[in-house]
Amino acid sequence: MPFRVDDKDLACVDGDCEIEGNHRAHFPSVKVHGEEETTYNAALERVASEIVLTCLARHERYGLNLMRHGERGIIIRVDDKTERIGNMLDREPVAYEESIEDSWIDIAGYAIQAILMRSGEFMLPMREIPHG
Repeated sequence: MPFRVDDKDLACVDGDCEIEGNHRAHFPSVKVHGEEETTYNAALERVASEIVLTCLARHERYGLNLMRHGERGIIIRVDDKTERIGNMLDREPVAYEESIEDSWIDIAGYAIQAILMRSGEFMLPMREIPHG
């Protein structure tokens, strides 16, 4: 199943995952992108790679916006996402909407961001990825 993060392709080959060359993560059980996963572990790592790469892309794009309201702001954003999922489950999908899967990825990402805030690691600098 192909994944997209912020309208960019997520590709994984031999456990090295990236979003169109910008952000990278390594998940050893993830093999060739598009290949059928045969274990729960591989499927979990594939989804985890999407969550990690989504967090990196959003952190780069939006910077420290989450710090404005901290964990309370994250609670509000997660509540908005869960309401959106509930609404999407109750009716036919609309073409321009994000998918239910994208909303779940966002919720998982917000949870990670909250954990990083609590541990004091949210403000750490991002590792630079060489381009091209």
